[in-house]
Amino acid sequence: RHLDHGMLPSLAADASKDTLPTSKLALPVPDTAPGAPDALARPACWSGGRFGRYELGACVGRGAAGGVYEAQDPRLGRVVALKVLERAPTEAALGRFVQEARIMARLRHEHIVAVHELIEVGGRHAIAMDLMEGGSLRDELARRSRPRADLLRIVQQAAEGLHYVHGHGVV
Repeated sequence: RHLDHGMLPSLAADASKDTLPTSKLALPVPDTAPGAPDALARPACWSGGRFGRYELGACVGRGAAGGVYEAQDPRLGRVVALKVLERAPTEAALGRFVQEARIMARLRHEHIVAVHELIEVGGRHAIAMDLMEGGSLRDELARRSRPRADLLRIVQQAAEGLHYVHGHGVV
């Protein structure tokens, strides 16, 4: 699942391996509350579950203006997260969305999610970015089974990403 807690880390955990997950900063979109429905109504203009060339999968997060979907990029043969503005944004909101994409696309750090492109389809806008598997930091901290040292390492990785972002004048 792609984390959406505004600038908190997402976890790339593979439960089948005995490895420590890494964290990456994600684009700011409020997280879906635990137990909330895992679906976000898609506008009718997305016939066939598509947004441009992207084939939409499960909704992995939602916010006030849209959602984040797992999406297949058939051209490049990869799975991405697609952050979609589903409501018509104001000019100011669209400006912030575009600015967010441009800023995040310039940042390169092992604990920051990479942005691939800004897309417009039929007047709707989206950002394609890395899809981070696993749960949110909130979910991970709620699980009491992970050793404290692992949790501290995750927090350290998040702090390293935030330090990098801050050093580039973003936060």
